[in-house]
Amino acid sequence: MESAWRSHLQIPHTDRMNSRELLDQAFHELINGRTPTVELSEDLHKALMEKVVRFNAELTQTIAQASNGKSESILDYQGSLADAVKAMLANLQRLAWQTNAVANGDLTQQVSALGEFSNSFNRIVANLRENRKTIETQNQELERDLTLAEEIQKTMLGELARNDFIETHLIYRPLHKVSGDFVFTCCNNDNQFSAFLGDVSGHGIAAALITIMTKTALETIMPDNSPDEVMRQLNSMLAESIPEGMYLTGALVKICPDGRMIMTNAAHPVIIVQQHDSEFISKISGTGLSLGMFKEEVEKYSNSEIHLKSGDRVFLFSDGLLDIKTETGFFGMEGIADLLRTSKQRSLAETMQQLYSTIAEAAGQNAISDDLTVLALEFTGTKS
Repeated sequence: MESAWRSHLQIPHTDRMNSRELLDQAFHELINGRTPTVELSEDLHKALMEKVVRFNAELTQTIAQASNGKSESILDYQGSLADAVKAMLANLQRLAWQTNAVANGDLTQQVSALGEFSNSFNRIVANLRENRKTIETQNQELERDLTLAEEIQKTMLGELARNDFIETHLIYRPLHKVSGDFVFTCCNNDNQFSAFLGDVSGHGIAAALITIMTKTALETIMPDNSPDEVMRQLNSMLAESIPEGMYLTGALVKICPDGRMIMTNAAHPVIIVQQHDSEFISKISGTGLSLGMFKEEVEKYSNSEIHLKSGDRVFLFSDGLLDIKTETGFFGMEGIADLLRTSKQRSLAETMQQLYSTIAEAAGQNAISDDLTVLALEFTGTKS
C-alpha cells in the first residue's frame, strides 16, 4: 500500500510542510475517502497507519456506545465521516431529550431529523395525545359521577336521630368523595335510641353502594330487634347480596330511656364507654365475625349490657381513627383514651372539637389513609 501511494505522489511545496502537517493532511484525505496527495516518509507512513487504527477504534467505540443509548462523542476529528457520526449523535441527544420530555408529560414534541424513525416517534406522541384526551374526558365523567354519588350517599344516610335523653355528635371524614364508613341512628315507638356505625371493606363507589344497601336494610330491622338479632339478619342479607371478598364490620348500641344500653359488635373496633364519675374507660368488644363473609353464623353474635348514668359517654368509631399516623407510631386506643381523659371536664361538643382538630392536623400532614368516622353519644337522662 505504501509503495502504491509513493509511486504517484508528485506534490510541490511539501518541503515547506513539517511532519505533523504532512501527517494530518494525509490522514484527513484518507478518512474522507481520497488517496493521500502528500509524500510520506516510512516513519510518517507508519504513524499514519497507527492514527487510522486509533480512529477506527474510537469510531467503533462511539457507534457501540450509541447503540447502547450513550450519545456522547469521543471523536476529535474533522471530515465527512466524523461529521456524519457527530451529527447522528447530536440527533440522538436531541431525541433523548425529547423522549424524556414526553415521559414527563410534554406531548408537543416532534422529531424531524431521523427519517422513518421520526415518523414512528411522532405517531406515538400523537397517539399519546389522543389517549390523554380520552383519559381526561373519562376522568371528568368519573369525577361528575363521584360527585353525584357523594350527594346521593349523604342524602341517603340522612341526619342523626334525636330524642330527649341522648346528645349526639358526629365526625365524618371520607378519604375520598365517597366513603365505606356510615352511621345510621333511629328511635322506635318505645323511645329506644339505636345507633349503628359500619365500615365496608375497601373504598370508592362499590363500598358506598354497600353502605346505602345496608342503611336501607337497617331502617327495617334495627328499630325493634335486639342488637344481636340485627347483626344476624344483616349478615344473612349481605352474604347473599355483596360481591365475594367484600364485607362489613359494625358496632351497634341500643339505649333505653332509663339508661340501659345493649350492644354488640361484628369484628369492629371496640365500643368505648366513659363514665362521668370515674377515670376508668371501658372498652367493649364482641364475638361476631364481619358481616357478609359467611351466610351461616360461624361465631354467635352476642349482646353485652351496661347501665348508663347521666353524663356517661359512648364512642363508636371506625378503624381510620386508630390508624392516624403520629410521630411515635399510630394514634391507636392509647391516643383516644388520653384525649378523652384530658377533655373529661369539657362538654361533649368541646371534646369532639378537640378530636376534630387532631384529625384535621393529621390530614394536613397526609397522616390519614382511611375513611374516618366517630359517633359520640352522651346519656343526659330523661327530662322530667
